[in-house]
Amino acid sequence: MAAADLNEVRRETVFREMSLPTDEHIIAFLDLTEAKNRERGLVIGHGGLYWKNGFFIGSKSTWNSWDAFVDAKVSTDPNDADVWIAPSIQIGLGDTSRQAPVHRLLVESQRVLCSLRDQQA
Repeated sequence: MAAADLNEVRRETVFREMSLPTDEHIIAFLDLTEAKNRERGLVIGHGGLYWKNGFFIGSKSTWNSWDAFVDAKVSTDPNDADVWIAPSIQIGLGDTSRQAPVHRLLVESQRVLCSLRDQQA
C-alpha cells in the first residue's frame, strides 16, 4: 500500500502498532495481517525498514537502517515462513505465501539502493 493510500486513521494505527518514530515518513506499508487491520506488517520509510513480529518470533529487532540493510544477506527460512536479514534479524511473516513476495521486495530494494549508492560514488 502506498503512503498516499493511508488515511489519517490508518496512518495512526501503523505508527502506533509498528512503534515508528514520530518524524518517520512512510513511503509504503505492506499489511501482513489476515484481517488487514494494519497491526503487523512491513514499513518502508525514509529511515529504513520497520516491521512488527508476532509473539513467537525470537528476534526482537524491528528496524534496520538503509545503510545496514543495503549489503546484508537477505534469505528465506526453509523451515517456516520467515525472512532473515543477516546477521540475525528475523521478520516473521506467519504464512508461507507471504515469504516469496516479501523476499523479492527486499532483494529488489537492495538492488535499487546499491544502484543509487554506486551512482553517487
